[in-house]
Amino acid sequence: MPLHRIFVPTGLYTLADKAAFAQAITDVYAILPPFYVVVLFIDLEPSNFFVGGKSTDRMVRINVEHVARNFADAAIKRGFMDRYEAAIAPFTTARGLDSEVQVVDCDVGPDSVL
Repeated sequence: MPLHRIFVPTGLYTLADKAAFAQAITDVYAILPPFYVVVLFIDLEPSNFFVGGKSTDRMVRINVEHVARNFADAAIKRGFMDRYEAAIAPFTTARGLDSEVQVVDCDVGPDSVL
């Protein structure tokens, strides 16, 4: 189950934006049943969101955990990141926002590779 935590300034996205953003992320995982993909939006007041020691209302920070599957090699991971960044671009860079994505592969068995 891929888990996506999206840290955003409060009020940055509407409910419709969040639904479309979550669907775009889910669509990246075409090989998985959609119900496996979990997306959490974590709203933060700018007084609780700092980058470089300064509060911000223009940053989106995404943490992804691949719990049941890992990347077999760097080329597959790069391909995933290219698809992921393209999918989230309408919600980040296209809106003039700064963003950062971190993907963590959790420990799994040898048969659990993408």
